[in-house]
Amino acid sequence: MYFARESDLQRFLFDFFEETGNSPMWEVPTTGGGRVDIVTDRYIIECKKTLTRSSLFHASGQMTTYRSDFPGKRAVVAGLSPKSGDSEARSVAERLKMNGVLVWFIDEMEVFQDFYQERYEVYEPEPEPEPIFSMPGSTDYGYKPSQGDYFSNGNWEPVAWVVGGIVVLFLIIGIGIGVSSSDSPVHQLHTAARAWDQSLAEKALQELLSSRDDCQHLLGVEMSRVFSTYGLQGLNLVQAYQTKIEKTSTCRYPPLLNAPDQIPYDSIRLQ
Repeated sequence: MYFARESDLQRFLFDFFEETGNSPMWEVPTTGGGRVDIVTDRYIIECKKTLTRSSLFHASGQMTTYRSDFPGKRAVVAGLSPKSGDSEARSVAERLKMNGVLVWFIDEMEVFQDFYQERYEVYEPEPEPEPIFSMPGSTDYGYKPSQGDYFSNGNWEPVAWVVGGIVVLFLIIGIGIGVSSSDSPVHQLHTAARAWDQSLAEKALQELLSSRDDCQHLLGVEMSRVFSTYGLQGLNLVQAYQTKIEKTSTCRYPPLLNAPDQIPYDSIRLQ
């Protein structure tokens, strides 16, 4: 089962529910300003092309704000099973299930597999064959090593110094890149808040949600809910939510400097 874009997956599920008489609706607006991908007689469905750990957390934040607008309907996150990080995704799916959110790995569900085979052509690209390499034989090159091509014991010392110097230089360059790089997802989120840059905010949010650092991930979960509720205006609340997390955990974040539009922690009722 293959979909080039998330919208193709959404169209596939819409067609399925339309064919089965479930009266689906497309991109249904909510009171919080968001939109539910598909609403049927029984379900509200958020589509994610691949159900990775980060996309599931993002979808759960969206569902938190959507569910109150559709009482009596089951919340569902639907998509394809991931090709890596599968165990982490399954663990998140179980946690969502305990909170009342169903997770459909549609490529593993027979009812969707049958519909796909009946209605859609498979466009999965054929895997490219592995290249076959062979070591050249001695006759492939007109090269014969001479005595001067080898180092005697007396010649190794200067070579070692040169090689060692090169290694140290690369280490210094590597360390410099790592130290000078301020491209952490928290820094990106701060930059987005100062510049009101929506695309950078979305990129930072995805990296926070997929981070293995617990504090970065926690900030990503909180800000996912904020953006689902307030949209781009949620950038005004970055500092407030950092403070909220710091008050209830051991996490510490750099302050968001030079962003006077940040709403103070004590001035609003946080979610």
